[in-house]
Amino acid sequence: MKARTRPSSISLEGDGFVRFADVFPSIIPVGLTQAYLNVARGNWPKPVKVGRSTLLRKEDVRQLLRRIESGEFDTCKGRA
Repeated sequence: MKARTRPSSISLEGDGFVRFADVFPSIIPVGLTQAYLNVARGNWPKPVKVGRSTLLRKEDVRQLLRRIESGEFDTCKGRA
């Protein structure tokens, strides 16, 4: 099995999906475990499973970034 390499840059422009593991901690500085906990708590958008991949809508990631930047969500404390 080939190891999957991380893309050097992830575009959030337009419609579509990005891999959950490519967003955390590359774009949003939170580990995968904390990210999944926030999804389970209902704080963050629920990812979509496609085959073995876990994906997030680009629009959901952009909205989450706006929430974090506005101070609505504190990534350090891991809760809203």
